[in-house]
Amino acid sequence: MKNKWIIFGMLLAIGMIFLDPQNAKADTWAVASINLIGQATTNTHVKITVEGTKIINQWFQLNAAKSKEMLALALTAASLGRTIQVQIDTDGITINTIRMLN
Repeated sequence: MKNKWIIFGMLLAIGMIFLDPQNAKADTWAVASINLIGQATTNTHVKITVEGTKIINQWFQLNAAKSKEMLALALTAASLGRTIQVQIDTDGITINTIRMLN
């Protein structure tokens, strides 16, 4: 009987690992909401929460080559209260593309 409980506990623990929200993977699209938008001396940053992940209120920088266009889209989405879809670069801190949803 004790062995059955041990096996049950191990299976439950493994199941909880797979059900835990994951971080957004780099170079994939993720649905997010914008919390804050800010300008640093050299970069534009957005603070976002990515749905279904552990990314909550985390700052990302916009791709410098497209920062003006992406800033305009981020400001529009934030002012309308819409969610966005972002593509995070492999470095884990740069957003390469933003799409407005809804």
